[in-house]
Amino acid sequence: MKGTHEGDWIRACKGGAPACSNFDYGGPLTEMVLLGMIAIRVPNQRLEWDGPNMQISNHAGANELVTPVFRDGWKL
Repeated sequence: MKGTHEGDWIRACKGGAPACSNFDYGGPLTEMVLLGMIAIRVPNQRLEWDGPNMQISNHAGANELVTPVFRDGWKL
């Protein structure tokens, strides 16, 4: 598995160098991409992201997109 994504992950699990897809990199990247999707759904608005509190501080409608409401019987 040398040179594969899976091999990179296994090496990191065994105490080797961190995987190239580690959460220190992947977490902020995912947050940025998802916030970009919210910005597309709320055009022509300046959205202020409060990272520590995981919310958009200046737009209630956009903030509703951060944590969607699930149908009865469904949850995360």
